[in-house]
Amino acid sequence: MFKPSIEVNTAVKANAVVKVNPLLNDKIIEKLNTSFDDIFAKQKASRRYVDAKHMQELGLLNDIFNKEVLSLIYSMFDKPVLYHCHAYEIDGNNNKSHISSGNFLRGWHRDVDCRHRQSDKKTQHVSLFVYLTDVGEADGAFEISDKPLSFWPYLFKSSRYYRLTGQRGFSFLFNRTAVHRASPNRMNKQRRVLKISFQDSTTVMPPLKATINSNDKKIRLSKVLETLDPQDFLVRSLFGDKTVAIDDLQRAKDAFLLTLNKDALSSCENYEISEKFSLVDEFRGIIKDYRYLIRLKLQ
Repeated sequence: MFKPSIEVNTAVKANAVVKVNPLLNDKIIEKLNTSFDDIFAKQKASRRYVDAKHMQELGLLNDIFNKEVLSLIYSMFDKPVLYHCHAYEIDGNNNKSHISSGNFLRGWHRDVDCRHRQSDKKTQHVSLFVYLTDVGEADGAFEISDKPLSFWPYLFKSSRYYRLTGQRGFSFLFNRTAVHRASPNRMNKQRRVLKISFQDSTTVMPPLKATINSNDKKIRLSKVLETLDPQDFLVRSLFGDKTVAIDDLQRAKDAFLLTLNKDALSSCENYEISEKFSLVDEFRGIIKDYRYLIRLKLQ
């Protein structure tokens, strides 16, 4: 019987980020990029999106949610559900992070929409990144710290930092409650990423509101669900179908999913970088963490 892997969840919890074997081959990466070109080209913002509904309309969901991707996601949680499923493209020639750049910490942040139980020792909010373009040191590489979230804040300077670089297809999992950022994309080319965020179905998340622009892509996940094959229990459950019977889901897991090989995961030690913070940065970071933790307690 297929069961979630304790090793995967533990690795992400302990290290904040783990590299995984490439999940999409180069032929699929090229297909995604070619399919996304027109959608990106019609957007004028510096950060452009292709959401799950677009992917469904382009007939790409089966390419994205292949056996390897589904096996990895279901190895993290018994009944995972999506929170994000989109690709995005960011402009080059930037000296600042394209997200949270005005937070006085050079873009370093925790994802504030993560409502998690501090008593739960497992990782609860996970994102899978697949680079759709080559990402080098100056191409807006993803950066992350292993700084834990605690009411006894660790100093930034005592943490380990990683900059994830690699050719297109490079894939990794990370803990969304870890401190992370997108480094500035200083090169003159766009950087593209496929992002799939997920958590256990029992995790309580903020309610979706159509009036909040950032919720558009999450709301459109439900639009995808309306069009999925009724017998595709794995993907339907992942897209939030609460009517999928536990027995049907388990049979689908046993028939389709792969048992994750431990060799599929690897440490990110080779990507470690030195990141310096001033005393003012340290203070700001601790205050932000306290505000975040207090907000969690009040929810």
